[in-house]
Amino acid sequence: MKYIKNSIIFFLFTLSLSSVAQEATVYNTTAGNLSSVIGTDDIETLREIKLTGSVNAADFFFMRDNLRDLKTIDMSEVKIEACEIEGISYAVNEIPAYAFYVPYASAGMSRLNTFYFPLSTESIGENALYQSVVLRTTNLGELSSLKTIKSAAISRCTRLREIELPASVVEIEAAAFAHNPQLNIVVIPEGSQLSILGCNVFNGCNMISSLDFSTTRLTEVGEQAFNACSQLSDVKLPSSVEYIGDEAFMYTAINNIDWSHLHKLQSIEGSLFYGVGSLKSVILPLGVEEIKASAFALCSGLSTISLPYNLTAIGDWAFANCTSLRSISCPTPVVPQLGYQAFQGVETTSIEATVLESIISLYQSDAVWSTFTLIGNPFTGINTAERSALQLYRSGRNITVVSQVVIATVTLYGYNGGMIWQEVINDTQATIELPTGQGAILHLTYTDGHSEVVKL
Repeated sequence: MKYIKNSIIFFLFTLSLSSVAQEATVYNTTAGNLSSVIGTDDIETLREIKLTGSVNAADFFFMRDNLRDLKTIDMSEVKIEACEIEGISYAVNEIPAYAFYVPYASAGMSRLNTFYFPLSTESIGENALYQSVVLRTTNLGELSSLKTIKSAAISRCTRLREIELPASVVEIEAAAFAHNPQLNIVVIPEGSQLSILGCNVFNGCNMISSLDFSTTRLTEVGEQAFNACSQLSDVKLPSSVEYIGDEAFMYTAINNIDWSHLHKLQSIEGSLFYGVGSLKSVILPLGVEEIKASAFALCSGLSTISLPYNLTAIGDWAFANCTSLRSISCPTPVVPQLGYQAFQGVETTSIEATVLESIISLYQSDAVWSTFTLIGNPFTGINTAERSALQLYRSGRNITVVSQVVIATVTLYGYNGGMIWQEVINDTQATIELPTGQGAILHLTYTDGHSEVVKL
C-alpha cells in the first residue's frame, strides 16, 4: 500500500511540474533588449516563452545562441524593428536570415516544437528555421501581410507535417520547404497572390501526394521545384503559368498531364519529367514550340502524347526509353525536327503517329518519322489558325469560347480526324463539353470568313 501511495504522489508531483512547464513565461521587450530582460538563472530553465512589445534581429540571435532548449516561442504579438548588426542591415517586419540556425555549427533549434510568427511579418529570411528538426506547429497561415518566404526558410524540418500558405504570399524562393520528409499537406487558399515558385521549393518532400495551385497567379515554377517528391501524383497549375524549369517533375509519381490550358507556356524544359515511370498520357498546350533534351526520358509507362500545334523541335533523347509509347498526335503544319536519339530505345514501328495529311509525304521522307505508322489527319483550315481574337475558359470538361468576332460554327474533332460534334452558333460565345478520356481539336469558322483551329 505504501508503494502505491508513493507512486501516486510521484505521479501527481510529475504532473504538477509538467503543468508548470507548459505555461509560457511572458516578457515585454523593446527592440534589442531581450538579453537584459531574461535573467542569467532563467537561461538554463526556460522552455516556453511569449514575447510582447518589439524585437529586432539581435533578439532572435540571442534566443538562437543562448536559449537552445526552448520548445515553444510565441512572438505573435511582437513588432519586428529594423536594425544593423556588424554592417548587415535587417529589415522591419522580417524574420532575419539565420534567425534560428547556426551555420558554423550546422545546427537549428533542435527542441523547438512550436513557433508563432509575429502577425505583422512581411518576409521570412533565408534559413530562418532551417533544420528545426522537431518543429510541428506554426501560425504561418495567419500572416496576412506575408509577401516573401526566402531560400531554405523552413527547410529540413523533419517533423513538419502541414503548412498553410497565406493568400498574401507572392514569392516562395529556392528550397523554402525542401527536404521536409513528413510534410504531406500544403494548403493554398482561394485568392492566393502566389506568382513565383523558386527552384527546389518542395524538392525531396516525398510524402506530398497532391498540390493545387489552380487558384493562384503563378507564372513561374523553378528548376527541380518538385524533384524527388516520390508520391506526388497530381499538380494543378493555373493558366497564368509561363515557365516551368528543368527537372521540375523529375522522379515524381505524376499519372496524367493535361496542360492544354497553359496557353502562355512556350517550351517543355530539359528532363522535365525524367524518370516518371507512372506517367501514362500527356496533352501539351498549343503554344509550345520545343520539347527539350530528355524531357520525357525513362517515362516507361507513357502510352499516348498529344504534341502541340506550334511544335517545331523535339530535343535529344526527349522520349528515350519510353517503352510503352503507342500513340502520338502531331497536327503541326511543319514536320518537327528531331534531336539526337529522340526516341532511343523505343520501337517506333509499333507507334501510330497521326499527322497533318497535307504534309504526310514529308514525314514519309524523314529518316526517323518514316519508321512510325503514319496516319493522315484530314483537317482543313489548320494553316489559317488565328488566336488573337479568341479566349478559352475551362471548367472541368466544359470549355467556354469567347471571341471578338461572331462565331458561325463550331466543330469538334478527335485526334484521329473523326468529327465528334458540330453546331451552328452565330454568336460571340459558345460552351463545348469535351469527350471523356480523350483530347480534341476545336475548329471554328467565323462570319467574317476566316477559320481557326485550337488543340484542346
